[in-house]
Amino acid sequence: MVAVAVSHPLASQKTVTVEDLAGQPVARPPASFPPVLWEALVPANTPSGKPIPPTHDARSRREIWELVARGLIVHPTVASTAQLLHRGDIVLVPIIDLPPIRLGLIWRNACYNARIRALAATARSIYPAKHPQPRSRPAASPHKTARRPPAAP
Repeated sequence: MVAVAVSHPLASQKTVTVEDLAGQPVARPPASFPPVLWEALVPANTPSGKPIPPTHDARSRREIWELVARGLIVHPTVASTAQLLHRGDIVLVPIIDLPPIRLGLIWRNACYNARIRALAATARSIYPAKHPQPRSRPAASPHKTARRPPAAP
């Protein structure tokens, strides 16, 4: 999908290709956004090598949507955005030749807790895709126990 202002020329198209994005301004990623994921969503070039120029800084998703609505940028995004973006000033047009991107839940190990485990279990029950099962974590021991050497025969 590409998000465009309702007044943008691509807004009237049923579908677009990555080549249609050539020369269309896009946002630079927010500093907190993983660069590899941004490149997967917002390619720097079309397949033929034409640039898709980053022209505006965006600090958040909200700023991206404001830039799109004002017609300053276009924004390639995932299809599920259609379920979340309820704005009359932005149109989502399918990009027919951008490779699919696999999405999933991620979290920092330091923040792993019962709520995250519950969320992950719920997500797995709703979308039972092929995914690795979570590694079980050994229970934390309040103190170390000494190992006994094996008994002599």
